[in-house]
Amino acid sequence: MYSKQLSGVKRRNSESSMSIKSFASSGTSRKRRYNPKPTLATIPAEILELIITYLAQDDLYALMRTNSNLTEVAASCLYKQPLFASTYRYAQFAHTVSHKKQ
Repeated sequence: MYSKQLSGVKRRNSESSMSIKSFASSGTSRKRRYNPKPTLATIPAEILELIITYLAQDDLYALMRTNSNLTEVAASCLYKQPLFASTYRYAQFAHTVSHKKQ
């Protein structure tokens, strides 16, 4: 009878250790699953500015239209040294900058 009780205790210990192990492993798999992947939008603004200074004006404009989070950083680089094809484009730019908040 005593040996049966010991075997029952051993089983309970092994079952509880199994459930703790399975709980721990499921917790770590959740962390991996919900860990956000790094993207261009999650890079700090200071580093992003250094990267996008190497882009051409057309590329900066495309970047602004791609993601609203990148608009402000790309616009600041785009408006530092704007290039215009004609005086008409300059007038459009001046009107846009003076009449729109963004």
